[in-house]
Amino acid sequence: KVTDANNQFGFRLLHKIPISSEENLFFSPYSVSTAMAMAYVGARGETQQDLHETLGYTSAGLTSDHVPSAHAQHTHLPQHTHLLRAPSNSTIRVANAAVVKDGYSVLSEYLELLRGCFEAEITTAALSDQQSLNAINDWVKNKTEGKI
Repeated sequence: KVTDANNQFGFRLLHKIPISSEENLFFSPYSVSTAMAMAYVGARGETQQDLHETLGYTSAGLTSDHVPSAHAQHTHLPQHTHLLRAPSNSTIRVANAAVVKDGYSVLSEYLELLRGCFEAEITTAALSDQQSLNAINDWVKNKTEGKI
């Protein structure tokens, strides 16, 4: 069901992105929906309801209780690439992180959901200086083997 929701969200997002004939655009609907799902599991009330609808969970028949475990299954997908029908030299890697601004407190239950269901690395940073931005960019560069 989470795959259906991700597909719906990805196609809706694609239609919202402005088209330019001068630049190429590459984005991963899976990555965007996963990042949004990480926010979703920490949201409550109207914010969570809005994200539930936006991310396609309602039309896919997912309840809020099923979202974390559904994403946990997708996070472990790279461990099963040997099950692909055709031989492939492709590599699938999933890397998630949450950066918390220095001085902010975050519920431990939320951090455990991020670690357990999304295998997210949790770190803190000032987020207002170039050093913090460089550290985040270096993490992304490392996890994507320099492709991003």
